[in-house]
Amino acid sequence: MITKSKILSLFKKMLDEHWSYEWGAAREGCVDCSGAFVYAYKQEGLSIYHGSNRMARVEVEELLPISQAKPGMIAFKKREPGEEGYNLPDDYLPGGSHYNGDLADYHHVGLVDEDPAYVLNAQSTKTGFVRSRITENWDAVGYGKQIDYNGEDAGVVDPPVVVPEIQRATVISANKGPVKMRSKPSTDNRLYENVPYGAVVSVLEYGTEWSKIIFNNKEGYMMSSFLSFEEGVGDDIDKESCDGIESACNIATVTSSNGKPVKMRAEPSETCRLYWNIPSGSQVKVLDDSSDPGWWKISDGVHTGYMMEEFLSRG
Repeated sequence: MITKSKILSLFKKMLDEHWSYEWGAAREGCVDCSGAFVYAYKQEGLSIYHGSNRMARVEVEELLPISQAKPGMIAFKKREPGEEGYNLPDDYLPGGSHYNGDLADYHHVGLVDEDPAYVLNAQSTKTGFVRSRITENWDAVGYGKQIDYNGEDAGVVDPPVVVPEIQRATVISANKGPVKMRSKPSTDNRLYENVPYGAVVSVLEYGTEWSKIIFNNKEGYMMSSFLSFEEGVGDDIDKESCDGIESACNIATVTSSNGKPVKMRAEPSETCRLYWNIPSGSQVKVLDDSSDPGWWKISDGVHTGYMMEEFLSRG
């Protein structure tokens, strides 16, 4: 394993010494985007595949929305099928040796800086190694499988996002049903337990998409849209009261009768061959449920696509 502080210091060295960019390079003073990771890992006797698409599919625990970025996480830029510049290698297309249902082209990779508003990365032959704003088209992040985020010399301590003067919140949902508390901030992660509608939970960290909470003496993560910090909000809530909140009204659960994943397609058509498998039980954001009869436009936080409405239920 390479510690978070070690890989951050190596990437900071590349920035401070103005390392140059050369496609395919992974040597002292000269790297490309994934080559920076190859070089850094090698300093600790580790190896990693030289390529951002493989890294996105193999070298991170799971891909999370860029809003979840924290120091030391691996960040990616991606293009979806049909976007200008899309060029996913054949190995990752249907029938390829590394096809996994994800058809995004993760064409660039970097490391989230100590200040998570920035990403350290080997950008181009013109600019070399740079510190980019995370708002400059970075799309997803993930915890590196070979990076130790909890070691004794982890160095940089991530400051928690504090909820000013708010320590407790009420769980809400449009259908007054229970809401999932998960072990990690991802809809793909296993369920800790269902938290009843109206339950009061303690909020440890608050984020725009996910919050870290305590319920029944257990820590977990819940989508922030299911939390209300207004007193008594759980006493009398209906669909209308959700209109001003991007909350439970815009969240749906993927459900299949056989428990198998359901296809989220790039276009609202069963003949569309570009799709992502979404596990049954996952919660997704509903973007549009009326433009295409029989189909809802949804997002799983990483990809956007279409799913047949029969596999979705709100709440």
